[in-house]
Amino acid sequence: MNPSAVKRLHIRRYVCHVDQTFEFSPNVNVVTGANGAGKSTMLEALVWAIYGTAPCRNPGTEELDVEFELFDGHTYRRTRKGHAQVCWVDGKRYPNKNGMEHALAPLFGHGPAWIKSLYLTGATVGAYAALSPSAQFGHVQQLFQLEKYKAYAATAHSKCADLRATVESLGHSVHADSGNASRFVAQAERTQYKTGSTTAVVPLCARRDRLLDESGQLTTQLADSEKHLQGIELELRALRKLPKAEARTCGECNQQYHVRNSDAHTIEECTRALEESYFNYDRLRQMLYAKLQHNTDELSHTERQIRAVERADETLCELEDTFRQCVVTAFNWRRSMLQAEAELRSAKTRLALAEKLYDALRVTNKNGLPYFRMRQLLEQVVSYANHYLAKMQTSLRFHVCILDAALQFYIVDGPVRREYASCSAGQRRRVDIAVSLAFAATGAALGSLPSTAPLVLDEAFDTLDSTGVQALVELACDISVQRQTFLISHVEPAVGVSPQIRHIHIEGSGT
Repeated sequence: MNPSAVKRLHIRRYVCHVDQTFEFSPNVNVVTGANGAGKSTMLEALVWAIYGTAPCRNPGTEELDVEFELFDGHTYRRTRKGHAQVCWVDGKRYPNKNGMEHALAPLFGHGPAWIKSLYLTGATVGAYAALSPSAQFGHVQQLFQLEKYKAYAATAHSKCADLRATVESLGHSVHADSGNASRFVAQAERTQYKTGSTTAVVPLCARRDRLLDESGQLTTQLADSEKHLQGIELELRALRKLPKAEARTCGECNQQYHVRNSDAHTIEECTRALEESYFNYDRLRQMLYAKLQHNTDELSHTERQIRAVERADETLCELEDTFRQCVVTAFNWRRSMLQAEAELRSAKTRLALAEKLYDALRVTNKNGLPYFRMRQLLEQVVSYANHYLAKMQTSLRFHVCILDAALQFYIVDGPVRREYASCSAGQRRRVDIAVSLAFAATGAALGSLPSTAPLVLDEAFDTLDSTGVQALVELACDISVQRQTFLISHVEPAVGVSPQIRHIHIEGSGT
């Protein structure tokens, strides 16, 4: 049993129905009654309660109140007062008037799609056969919304153009990224060298230290010579303070005479030593000054060399930083190049798919309709129609062929091909019902309607004999395995007793 089938319908106020309750079967419901009794209105009330809109006509009354219960036990109610609608689910008010429709969509599908596909009235049954071939072509085009494939083709063409531009742009990006990566790799290789600054600084510093030591030694020698010279000068100065001769008196003759001081020789020697020391000091000083000047110049040159090497070392550090930056930049460019290549491959794949889609949707005739899709849908319609005709116990089979902006359908009765007009009224009615049901089934599948959505066939038994009525009821029983089915007619059919069938007769004024 279909748990989403409608079990009970309670109409409190809807057009001619005032406080009526109807019980339904989950399979086939045969609704009969005189013209104007409210048969179609009962189903319209159910549709209004589900979707909030009437399928065929505006109820027009100010106040509407319809409640229905499903076989799964849930109850739904919709009321309207003026222009304000209120919904209840299981006795609780729904916060949004459109929320109940969304909640029921998994069970009944979208309202317009269901009304267009599965709500068949007397105006729709048999309408297809009465159309001209070109009008039949337009009817199929409109019913299955084949015009949208024109928009699909235009969109595919636009997507192809956009994807071609994207592929071209990504190709340029890959080329540019590859060039940038190569350029930074080359720059990194150029900056990756060693100057040997650390090795060059060591001998220069040793040379500088040696020159400083030599200068210190020469300065010490000069200071020692100067001290030695000062000592000689002090000694000579002391000797010079002594008298050169000493006056003595003879003891015998008591006569004075002068005796030369014994240090006079020493003074002369000291004077010569002092002169020699002055000479040596002056020579040593000149040599020392020359050596110090040479060492100073060499030391300045060494300092300049050390500073140059240190600057070279700083340059090397900068070059090493540049090298690392070049390596990182080259890596980033390579990664960008790989990403661009991946995007390029993806874009090429999407472009190939879009081109295939565009080729499939490309217009091939003056009407711009994709014949392949129409052919697929018509094949489904023919398959459904012939299945329903077989269920209705007739040897007739339905066929259709596509002409230039037109359709031509014909009937095959065994080996004989017949025109629709040559069939009897009962045969035409069976064909009309089978074709309408086939279009409904195909449209329901195309509209993504659930398999449990109910089927309504209004004025179902018109012009059918008892055999045709029985065949249609059997077909309805077959369909009701998945879909709850409603057959509405003002003709009282001779329907046998079956647990799958519920007969609902409505008297005048909706009773």
